[in-house]
Formats: sequence, C-alpha cells, structure tokens
Amino acid sequence: MFKLSVLQVFIMKKPNRVRKESEYKVRGASVSNIEVLRELRAMKKIIRERHLRLGYYGDMIFAVVLAISITEVFATAYGYTNFYDSDKKDIAILFRLVDDERQYFTAIGNLTCFIEGTKLNESNVNCVCKNDYKGNDCGIPSSVFDTINNFYKPINLTRRIRPRRIINALNFNHETDLLESRLCDLEDVVDIFVICESNFTAYGDPKRLLLKEALNSNRVIERHSKKIMHILLDKMPSTDSGWIINRYFRVYMGHKSIPYIMNKRDDDLVILNDADEIPTREVLLFLKLYKGYPTPVKLGMKLSIFGFFWRKKQDVVSSNQPELTSMGSVTTVKMLNDVFNGDIFMMRYIRNSPSEMPQILKAISQYRKKVGEPVGWWNIGTIKHPAGFHCSWCLRTESIRQKMLAAHKDDKPRWGDFPNKTDLNYIINLIKTGEWFDGTKPLMRSYEKIEGINYAPRYILQNREKFQYLLYLEEK
Repeated sequence: MFKLSVLQVFIMKKPNRVRKESEYKVRGASVSNIEVLRELRAMKKIIRERHLRLGYYGDMIFAVVLAISITEVFATAYGYTNFYDSDKKDIAILFRLVDDERQYFTAIGNLTCFIEGTKLNESNVNCVCKNDYKGNDCGIPSSVFDTINNFYKPINLTRRIRPRRIINALNFNHETDLLESRLCDLEDVVDIFVICESNFTAYGDPKRLLLKEALNSNRVIERHSKKIMHILLDKMPSTDSGWIINRYFRVYMGHKSIPYIMNKRDDDLVILNDADEIPTREVLLFLKLYKGYPTPVKLGMKLSIFGFFWRKKQDVVSSNQPELTSMGSVTTVKMLNDVFNGDIFMMRYIRNSPSEMPQILKAISQYRKKVGEPVGWWNIGTIKHPAGFHCSWCLRTESIRQKMLAAHKDDKPRWGDFPNKTDLNYIINLIKTGEWFDGTKPLMRSYEKIEGINYAPRYILQNREKFQYLLYLEEK
C-alpha cells in the first residue's frame, strides 16, 4: 500500500453528470486507481457519518486528492482547492497526519546527541553544545532550559521514540507578511496549519478573503498550500460583545478543523496562536521530540509593537525592562478533548472565564490521575531567550488603519472611531516616535542586534529588503 503524507477528502455539490468512481483519473505518481479507490471507500463511511452528524445533508459526491510522499497526486474530475465553506456546503476537507521518519539524533561512541544542537566535530566524550542549546544531548534550547526549574515539581525529560505531530491553529485577517514568516520558519516542524478567516471584520463589515487570494497569487504561501487547512467563517454572532466574538472565532475554527484531522494520537500537540504570534522553530522541535514535560504550555514571546525595533515596556512610567507576553498556547489532543472538551479557546483564555473554571479544574484533577506525565501550566521562554515573537500592530501603514476600522465595537477605546487617529500621517508618526494612540510612550527601542536570532523571526531576517518596514525604524 502506498504511503500517505496528506489525505484530503472533498465533499462537493453534485454536478450535472456524476462520474463513476472508476472515471477519476490519477496522475503524478506510480499509484493505481484501484489503490486510490480502496482508500476512498475505506474513508467514505467515516466521512459520511461525521458530516451527517454535523447536519450536512443533500445530494453530494466524494472526490479525493492525495499527496503521496513528495509527489502530489491529483484527482482531476473537478479540480480542487483546500477551502472549507461550511454553510454553502461546497467543499469540506479532511487531512491525515503521518509519522516523521527523519533522524534528529546521532550516536557518537556511547553518546546520543541532538544533531542540530551539537558541535559534532568536537564531540567524542560529551555532546558539545552549540550556542543556545543545553542538556546532556544538546537537545534543549536555552528558552526551555532557562525555565525548566520553574515548574512546581521536577521535570524529567526523555527523548521520544516517535516524534509528536503538531497542529498550529490561528485566525487570519490581513497579516500576510507574518503568515509568510510562520509558514517558512515552521514548515518542517508543523504538520498542519489550521487557518480560519472570515469575509466579515469583527466590526461586521464585509472584507476580502485575503488568504484565499494569497493561496492563488502569493508564491510563498501557495508553496505551503498542501499543509494549510483553510476554513471560512462566513457569519458573525449578533452581538457587540468582543468576548463573544473572539470566542466564536476560535471555537468555530476548532470545531471545523480538529475533528477532520485523521490519524491523530492522544499525545500529538495542538498549538493556538494569534496571527501576530510566531513560536520559534527550536521550541516546537523540542516539544515534538521530548516527553516528560507538563501540559498545557505557555509560550513567553518577545513583545514588539509596530515593528521589531520597538518593544513594550513592563511599566510605562518607570521601567526600561521589556515585557514578555505569555499566553497558554500548547496542549495535547487528549487534554484538549478530556479537559477543555474540544474547545481550543479555553486552553488560552480559561482565566477569563471564571464561570467555567470549576468544571475545568475538576476535569484537570481527573485527567491528572489518568495520564503518566505532569499536568499544570508550564511557562517556556524568557526575556533573554524568548520562545517566539509577538509583533502586535506590525503591519504596513494602510493595514494598521484597516485594523483600527475592523476592531469590534466593544474594543474600547476603539481608535477607529476617531478620524484624526486613522490619518495615515498620524500613524506614520506613531511608528517613528514610539507613541501610542492615547499619547503615552509605552515603547522602548529593542536592544538586540539586528543580526541576532532573538531580534526577529529567521525568515524576516533572511529577507530584509522585503521586510524593511518591520526591521528598521525610520528616524525623524
């Protein structure tokens, strides 16, 4: 049987003429139609049950698109796109996770060393670690090593026999440049990117589907399309409550994605980020390759505003110490289901929902008794060695204006309601001076060298000409 790297199953409206399954022509790899149809038939019952349970009825047929090893295989009956439109029932997709067979560790004498973190030519008695790697096998990045003793009980890390798979979920508005960086920096450690966008702003105005457009026009994003599970939210709740709107976005994304990812294991990871939060590849690779650490995990990220040249102060009045933003971001599939009841919003914002806290705490207590690994919030990342980059308002000037106008009605003060604040020259001056919309100066210049790995995500540093507006401050 052939090896699947991604399985996408599409449910489409019935066309004028229904082709028989045998008429699906498959090309691009040495796979017979019989093999494809065997896989399709095996999945049909599961898919049909899932969709009927969610209320998908009607005259529909199945088409299948497979990515086998590196070669992409197309079902050419109707063409395809990896786009999910739940209400129109045009297309639904299903992804299948596969195991990572790459070699991350190597034997040196009696030693086992992490290849990426080890100076292999200098290692014979001990694993000699590269800068920013620690541990006996040089597999622990400094951002993890610095915080490994912060948990309430000792953490006993061991290497996994089989790497976890990672699902990275986020909502997307117009952060195209940051999405490029995420996809390129994390492409070999994230197995599926779940990206949800809406054709409405949080304010309720219609908007273009920029990710859908980018998947057909942006070569960088298009190159990663086989890993992108693109979900459309085409309706908004009838409320002015920002809390309800934010929760609705994320709950919808989770319910329309995680159940459709097949071959999941309990210890695979789900990582929820905002579009302007990019974890480091080193931290995610550590989370894939080791076990024994507690979950859920908070990722402490470098907080920048307008660009990586400005950092948010811990204290606006007196402090010159930069702020580290830390949000609950990582959990296992089992914890997501057993503790958070499949609600990815709760793994991040549980502290903002006191009414649901008793139920969650009870579920955590029961979960702790069932699993063999420690349970509890663990913070990864320090100011010196962050676990990622949170670049808020890091957009081109016109996009900052769009962000202001798109904010939900409950986002007070809503700067988009003040015409003088949306003036492009005013916004340009804010970026230059490090001033905020309310007249305060909460920002400080970033002290890291621009050449350093902790200044900005690697992809942005490698493409400085394209991302000058994020890397260099235009002085007054």
